[in-house]
Amino acid sequence: MKLFVANLSKSHHRFFWQMPERIKINVTDIPIGQQRQIGGDLSAEQVNRIVTHHQRYGLLPAKEIPNLRQYTSLCYSIDAPVDLDTFYEGYERNDNEIQARSEEMRAETVVAINAQTSQMLDTPVHRTEVEMIEQTTGGTPRIAAGIEVVTEGTRPRHEAAPQKRRHRG
Repeated sequence: MKLFVANLSKSHHRFFWQMPERIKINVTDIPIGQQRQIGGDLSAEQVNRIVTHHQRYGLLPAKEIPNLRQYTSLCYSIDAPVDLDTFYEGYERNDNEIQARSEEMRAETVVAINAQTSQMLDTPVHRTEVEMIEQTTGGTPRIAAGIEVVTEGTRPRHEAAPQKRRHRG
């Protein structure tokens, strides 16, 4: 049997594995957006042991990627490389999940800044605006985003989609 492991993340991955009958720990480097065959021809027991060990760390069968609704960095396929469509679907889904988590965390941070500022000043802060800009080395903004937090009854300065606006009450 052959075991293929695909790296769906945006980080280089060092895949550590061990044969059941050996003490030596092997490592296979899997670059960003690529997949590698683990070992050579493996027995069913060896594949099962490697897969079972790594499932606790999020390794999933490639066939589960289309139904996946969460981030996963690695998937595997037995006897054939991970299908390219499945691979790219998982990679893109991860990218979208990371972006959504990032937006949520930034919004929660601004809410916390607003609450802490209100507490420090001992008076309600009705509006907090934070702008984040990531620039390339040339100075041209690649990412620019703003978050506005308003207390209940305060009209936002910037009309935004309802899911982007945060209220603190």
